[in-house]
Amino acid sequence: MRLASCKSEALDQVSATAPDLIISDYHLRGTETGAEVVSGIRIQLGTPIPVIFLTGDTGKLAAAGVALDNATLLSKPTRADELLAAIREHLGTPTG
Repeated sequence: MRLASCKSEALDQVSATAPDLIISDYHLRGTETGAEVVSGIRIQLGTPIPVIFLTGDTGKLAAAGVALDNATLLSKPTRADELLAAIREHLGTPTG
């Protein structure tokens, strides 16, 4: 697992090894959004890495901002079983 606090850190992190899955909050520091960071990573790597966005902003703006392929939007607070189900779905792992 690798952590990044902004887009530039995320791009540096993935330059060595592409992640299997990205889990991101929707609203990040300053004016950055998780959707912007994920888009940048996908452009840099040239692949639609799956992503799970967590957000407390359930408004239309947040939903429109994560209209990316291979993405799931979960509302906060998110139960652990919901998050695990989304991870399994994206990674294609069995549920048992």
